[in-house]
Amino acid sequence: MQTGTVVGTVPYLAPECMRGTYSAASDVWAIGCTALHMITGRAPWFGEARDIVGLIFKLGGLTTTKRLPTDLTEYSMSDEFRSFITVAMSFDRQQRPSAAALLALPLFSSTSSHVA
Repeated sequence: MQTGTVVGTVPYLAPECMRGTYSAASDVWAIGCTALHMITGRAPWFGEARDIVGLIFKLGGLTTTKRLPTDLTEYSMSDEFRSFITVAMSFDRQQRPSAAALLALPLFSSTSSHVA
């Protein structure tokens, strides 16, 4: 499903949202951004542009997974958590897993059976 209106906080919006397209994959991106914020203590793409308009253009121009907004090697985290962020923030929305598939990742393997 895709809607015609995109709303949200710019640093958490998926690249396709900047081009006017929104889907469930955009929510998966936002989950990855939230996890990234939790581990780093700062919003994704913090300091990458001078203002919100610049950030919109930056995010809208992302078409390949050249890099995540933060070098994850700078932070102590499990390989499973790093993998979770990496797949959730795939720039190609077709490559992002569904929310159900996220729960099947090794990070959640011990708890996924308890989630309805």
